[in-house]
Amino acid sequence: VEDSHYGVQAARAAGMRCFGYAGGLTPAHRLEGPDTVVFDDMRKLPALLDAVPGAEVVDRLPVDQLSKDISCTPQTASSGSAG
Repeated sequence: VEDSHYGVQAARAAGMRCFGYAGGLTPAHRLEGPDTVVFDDMRKLPALLDAVPGAEVVDRLPVDQLSKDISCTPQTASSGSAG
């Protein structure tokens, strides 16, 4: 899932199918193109994934749980000494 023109281009260059999210700053026409499904509502993503042949999702969280279950914790460098 990408929400920028450059992200969608990178996915295509890597030979990947892409879902372009047009619900942010990038207009839908900047995301459209080959092997790209453009959508504007994240609640539609699970159904879109189910509808695309070959799209496999492992351990999918319910959309309403995403913001509750995913937390960003900063990683700190380990303080070991080399030698």
